[in-house]
Amino acid sequence: MVGTPTITAQPADVTILTGHTATLAVTATGATGTQWYRGTSGATAHPVAGATSASYTTPTLATTTSYWVRVSNGCGSVDSATATVTVTGVPTAHAVMVPVVAHWPGAGGTAWRSDVSVVNRNAGPATVVLEYTSVVDSTTAASAAAIPAGGTVMWRDVLVAALGLAPGGTGKGTLEVASDVPVTVASRTYNETPQGTFGQYMPSVETGSGLASGEVGVLPHLSQNGAYRTHVGLANLSTGLSCSGRITLHDQGGDTIGSPVTLAVEPGRSLQQDYVFTAAGAGPRDVAYATVEVLTAGCRMWAYGSVVDAATGDPTTIPVQPQAGASAASPAVASTYVVPVVAHWPGAGDTAWRSDVSVVNRSASKANMTLSYASVTDTMTGSYATTVAAGATVMWRDVLVAVLGLAPSGTNKGTLQVISDVPLTVASRTYNETPEGTFGQYIPALAASSTVAAGKTGVLPHLTQSAAYRTHVGFANLSSSGSCTGRFRLFGPTGAALGSPVEVTAAAGRSIQRDYVFAAAGAGTADVAYATVEVVTGTCEAWAYASVVDAATGDPTTIPVQEE
Repeated sequence: MVGTPTITAQPADVTILTGHTATLAVTATGATGTQWYRGTSGATAHPVAGATSASYTTPTLATTTSYWVRVSNGCGSVDSATATVTVTGVPTAHAVMVPVVAHWPGAGGTAWRSDVSVVNRNAGPATVVLEYTSVVDSTTAASAAAIPAGGTVMWRDVLVAALGLAPGGTGKGTLEVASDVPVTVASRTYNETPQGTFGQYMPSVETGSGLASGEVGVLPHLSQNGAYRTHVGLANLSTGLSCSGRITLHDQGGDTIGSPVTLAVEPGRSLQQDYVFTAAGAGPRDVAYATVEVLTAGCRMWAYGSVVDAATGDPTTIPVQPQAGASAASPAVASTYVVPVVAHWPGAGDTAWRSDVSVVNRSASKANMTLSYASVTDTMTGSYATTVAAGATVMWRDVLVAVLGLAPSGTNKGTLQVISDVPLTVASRTYNETPEGTFGQYIPALAASSTVAAGKTGVLPHLTQSAAYRTHVGFANLSSSGSCTGRFRLFGPTGAALGSPVEVTAAAGRSIQRDYVFAAAGAGTADVAYATVEVVTGTCEAWAYASVVDAATGDPTTIPVQEE
């Protein structure tokens, strides 16, 4: 017997930018007729001409407007709930740039995708607008979302999920995230394969920040050889100014290799120079670094290196660091850096973790430096003293075995201090070493300015605990004496707490990682979540991170803490 239609999926509320359209949809069984109306459900004064299918795309809207739909057959009709299209202007209170988002085919059969997440830690809701600008054609797109107080949202494959790209399409460019209140933004760009994902964290950068004209940045830890390829990107953070930046490559001794590469970048956009060593005519190098200079007066730019394992397609983002110690304006002074995690360690799922560490000395004098290691698993310590010539760089691959006394068959993990009589640029990568290649994550070297102090709250966005991903968190005590305790709290998309707080304590100059933090908190699984971290001990300074690991590939992504 045939009855009246049944609506199985109601048209949903949506938020758009002024001057844009919205697409509404209904799913119904048993319907032979459909008619959309403007207004609230049941009010038939404003039928929409020609809107007689299951989906309806509105005209461009300047004000918030409501719609509903009636589905019918020979037995009668059923009215849907009201769907409200909220129209908002572009917020101006807070804006950051994600330098690279992609749905793009890359070298070696790679398929690049980008996920973007936003956390709203404010007491009220946040209106967030995503504005995309292509770097390969004239495409632009925008969408808006409302995030509840304390809540979070993650757009997986953001160009398709939120910005209108067809799943079979291609696009890459920059993304501006604007909001009416400050929010925390993070992203991950990854190679999607049938086996799982291999990705890199991509930070959000505040517009108007970055390197100024006349300043020099350093990109350490670069390689171009049979095992790795290196790309370099520049992002223009200026408003209304086209900016040029110069990339210069340097070998282990500090000599320039090849010719400088200059990129001109339009405002609010980024540009990546793929295979930068080839573009510079520099040839292969196992160990190298780059300097970046902003050439245009009044401009601000940010830079990154993307070092890709040639066998696995796994990328690692190397963020630019300001150069220090190379001039009288930036004098050479003694410096200590903490690499929170180094390892030669067997992990879950037959993973084998290793750590490479590199230093660049851009000072005008030789660096006298010491690597000082302290285990977090036993009483092992190690020390290695060396010098690095002015302008030179060095990289220790599998650093615990290379210079700190661990046997190749041994296992250990801990914290590394790099102590130097002049400022250095320090970087590290911790990775899963497999017969097929490496899957790794960038780990920053921390100075006192990197800390979360007592009384402040840090945010770790972009977390997941599911069959596809597992999440660990780490806590580093950067104080010179005394232990330090940190408290992690987990939250879901609506801002509701997940499980119970988790506390960890690290000795001075050491770090501790709490594996499977969702299990430790009794929080179960969560496809989208974030954590806060507070320093409980009143006098210490600390840093925190999350490591989100693809369960299928063992590929980790480091999510650094951001201040709330």
